[in-house]
Amino acid sequence: MSKVMVVRKDIVNAVRIAEKTADHRNTHDILRNCKLSIKVRLTIESTDFESVSKTEVATDIEVADESRLVNLRQLKTAIASSRNSACRIEFTADKVIVDSTELQSLEANQFPSYLESCTVGDMCSVSAAQLSDALSYCALATDEFNSRYALGAIALGLHPFGLEAVATDGRRLHYVKIGSDRIAESVSELLPKHAVKLIVDAC
Repeated sequence: MSKVMVVRKDIVNAVRIAEKTADHRNTHDILRNCKLSIKVRLTIESTDFESVSKTEVATDIEVADESRLVNLRQLKTAIASSRNSACRIEFTADKVIVDSTELQSLEANQFPSYLESCTVGDMCSVSAAQLSDALSYCALATDEFNSRYALGAIALGLHPFGLEAVATDGRRLHYVKIGSDRIAESVSELLPKHAVKLIVDAC
């Protein structure tokens, strides 16, 4: 059993980010949950099978290793009911307790697994404004109503010259290149439009 204290405004912001990724309309109940983990920091993860959000919140604990699944909306309600500047979050065998509110929880291994395809070497640094502008521009050339997944997504690539983004709906093509000091092999991924919106909002 672990107990941590977190700043209320920090966890409110983390839950807000998780809500944007979680799919409350999906028939899979598990996608309405978020994964809470404690490993020095408190981590909140959510997914809709297309994108994953993962936000860390500073805590007052130095060593811990526990994870549970809780309903995201119930967690949001429990945090909103707290009037303190800091929230106490406690992990028990089958519950997560936020201050005095008890939430039923599930085993963390029920959370959908995902592969982190990019490694530490697959990175470049660009400003948030540059990334937001590039994705917003390319999003104008996507076709979110087409049944072809690729036409509703943005191809994002990391190359020796930096980052590039490209999108097309079959008629228009928008392309943006952002230079950086990256020196590594190329890697590319399709970024679904929902994930694009999350990144632009975060920037």
